[in-house]
Amino acid sequence: NFNYGAKKEISFDRSLVNGEVSFNPAQPDDYNQAGHQFAAAARVSLLLMLAVSAIVMILIAPRFIDRSSELFRSQALMTVLLGFAIVFGGPIIVGLLLFSLVLAPLGLALLFGWLAIIFLSGIFFAYMIGAELLRSQSNVIVRMLGCVAIVTIAYMIPIISAIVLFISLIVGSGMIVMTFTHGYRRPRYNLRAAAKSHTTKKAA
Repeated sequence: NFNYGAKKEISFDRSLVNGEVSFNPAQPDDYNQAGHQFAAAARVSLLLMLAVSAIVMILIAPRFIDRSSELFRSQALMTVLLGFAIVFGGPIIVGLLLFSLVLAPLGLALLFGWLAIIFLSGIFFAYMIGAELLRSQSNVIVRMLGCVAIVTIAYMIPIISAIVLFISLIVGSGMIVMTFTHGYRRPRYNLRAAAKSHTTKKAA
């Protein structure tokens, strides 16, 4: 027997089926439920990717990420404006370069760079939130774990998640580029201990 459900009945050679053919018209609610389930699964997958990527990034470049948070505190407006330029102006520049035969390789390289910034923007934004809320915590890894938990909760709320996503794209992108333009410092995991060491060296 061949039993199937769909919006419309399909046409096929029924002689290929030895038993009975049963068509069950699918209800709109079934498709809505399947869509909601797919959206929920995609959201959970993205949150897991964000959490894993955040931990990997903080282990590889702890000082770079913490530096981005420091720069945002001192130059918040410039960071936001730069983020707007990157998020909305980046695709325009990439598109213009890709239409040029000579500059197409440069456009392709910028495209990959732009995609990398967009992907990593959520991590830098999340750390900035954690750094503000957990200022008493000197270990960047603990800060990152805390901020990932906070941002994950925000992403689970339907309306707030869209707002947080938009803000994280703008602010996070600006933070990444601002930090690159202000140089990179060697990794350190204990912020308080490193600050004391730096003060001691200055006094000496």
